[in-house]
This record gives sequence, structure tokens and C-alpha cells, in this order.
Amino acid sequence: MARQSTASSSFVYERGEQKPSVYRDASESFRRRLLPEQVRASTFKPRILVVDDDPIFGKTMQRAAALKGVDLRHVKTLEEVGLVKVEDFDVILMDFALGAVTGLELTRYLEDQVGKQIPTILTSQTPRSVSRRWPSTIREFVHKDLGPFALLEACFEAFDVQLLHRRLREGTH
Repeated sequence: MARQSTASSSFVYERGEQKPSVYRDASESFRRRLLPEQVRASTFKPRILVVDDDPIFGKTMQRAAALKGVDLRHVKTLEEVGLVKVEDFDVILMDFALGAVTGLELTRYLEDQVGKQIPTILTSQTPRSVSRRWPSTIREFVHKDLGPFALLEACFEAFDVQLLHRRLREGTH
């Protein structure tokens, strides 16, 4: 559990590690938006593909998605990514560190192969540079420390924006 440091404006975690303010800002923002009784503006629920080599994280995300009534599929390996029909998903939650390749490399590959812009949320357990040049489908970076519901909320927002853009293009809103 995190707490605000009184000595400075930095955010301090129980383990004593310092996190950049971008995580503090995101954490406070997500915490305000994640009240259990909150209802999203969109009644559509996205199909989410989670690409992460950590089976515990995958199960945690599946449980959180089940509580929210969301269809979520977890794949652990690059081989499993090749076996799913990626274009059937509305949002991808991509781990940054996937072993042989990075989430950025896999996202670029999927952009080229799928032929459809699928919003992607990049996540990691360790801090990453947010100034990195990312593929166009990556909507944001959300640190795993914020928890599964914050990650789902980021997926919901990316899906809602994608849906709004589609409606505006088609002239139906």
C-alpha cells in the first residue's frame, strides 16, 4: 500500500522505493474513478486480450474481468498469440517484458499483421520511460502496481475512445 510522504512531494511505497510522479498522478486519478457503483457511459463491454508471461497476473486479471462481466483471454507465450484471432479483440493489454521480445516489438508486429487498429495498453511491473516513441496503437502505459481494476479501467477507456472515433467516422452518435 502506498502513502504520501510528508518530507517531500514524492510518492513513497511501503517497500521504500520511489515512484515517478506520473504513477502517483495516475494512481490518484484511477482511485477516484473506480468506485464499485460507478457505471460506464458505454454499455458495450470490450473483449480484452492480455499478453503477459506471468500466469498469476493472468489469473488475477481474469478474476477481475469476471467481476466486471468482461470477456478476457490471457495468453502467456508468443506461440499462443499466434493461435488466437487477435483481430476479434477490442483491446490488448500488453506486458512490456515478454522474454525474447518486448511488448513494443510485438505491438508493432501486430499492427502490421492484423490490418486493424486495436488499442493497446502497455503495462509492466518495473517503471518504464513514458517519453519513448511508441506504436500508434498504444494508448497509454499503466503500471501493474495500480492493480487489475485500474488496468481494466484503462482498457475500458481505450475501447470507449475507439468506439467514439468509429461513430464519428460513420456519422452515428
